[in-house]
Amino acid sequence: MRKLYILCLIVLCSFQVASARVDEYGRRHYKIALGVTNPLSAYTKYGGQFEERNRNVSYVFSYTKYTGAYPGYQIGAEMQFYMRTRSKHQYYMYLKGVLGDAGFDSRKLSIYGDQSGILIGNYDKDLKYLSGNAYGGGGLGFGRRYNYGVLFIRWNLGVKGCAIISDASKEEKNIYRLMFATGPASIIEFNVHMGLQL
Repeated sequence: MRKLYILCLIVLCSFQVASARVDEYGRRHYKIALGVTNPLSAYTKYGGQFEERNRNVSYVFSYTKYTGAYPGYQIGAEMQFYMRTRSKHQYYMYLKGVLGDAGFDSRKLSIYGDQSGILIGNYDKDLKYLSGNAYGGGGLGFGRRYNYGVLFIRWNLGVKGCAIISDASKEEKNIYRLMFATGPASIIEFNVHMGLQL
């Protein structure tokens, strides 16, 4: 059954590749795009995204898994508004909403001298992370998309505000402060995405 799903996906993608139009500026008019998130930081986070585009507006759905000091995941929904241009590449503005789950594992900070052994969240018997505290928020910013036929690279820079939405103790919320500066819920966000536009 899995092979059938993969075959159907390949056939759908080949139809999309064949039918996409390239305009006089060399820009491909795609309908869907599949990408990976921050491929250079795969040692602490990795993820993917699905994008549906209608003219100069895109709807992006993403999933990112975090494996660093604040393990967990984050799902996001984003609207991108592309600027009109005669260039092959485009600037855009975006609005996004995120929901996530994060724990804390001080063992990942041992290279910085943290030997406290603090774990927040649920872990299995082998101390692998299972779940933690839920958080949510939203953000806005701008970015640029570089189009190279069926391939794209895009970056975005913006601000994001998040808050813990589950019942966490005051001590736990105090430990999460660093997450809002450098972790999954950071106030300043910079992301790079690359993938296929079909």
